[in-house]
Amino acid sequence: MKIRLQTDMKVNMKTILKDSIIHVSDDALKREVRGIVLFWAEKRLLEDGWPRPNSTKAIREYLMENGVIGDITEDLEDI
Repeated sequence: MKIRLQTDMKVNMKTILKDSIIHVSDDALKREVRGIVLFWAEKRLLEDGWPRPNSTKAIREYLMENGVIGDITEDLEDI
């Protein structure tokens, strides 16, 4: 038997992007956030230890680690 789950999750983009420089287009940023939220949500259903899918802190850290956004203070130091 297959059961399909569907839900809407709110992600606070304003808080995620606070004091950040975006290194990609708006569309690429939205795709990246949507993709990681969906991935984490699926993984949390199957295994323990995955972040909450709409965790602002976890999404921000993921985006920074993958070069999608940068901390404005670190980027200003490079100038």
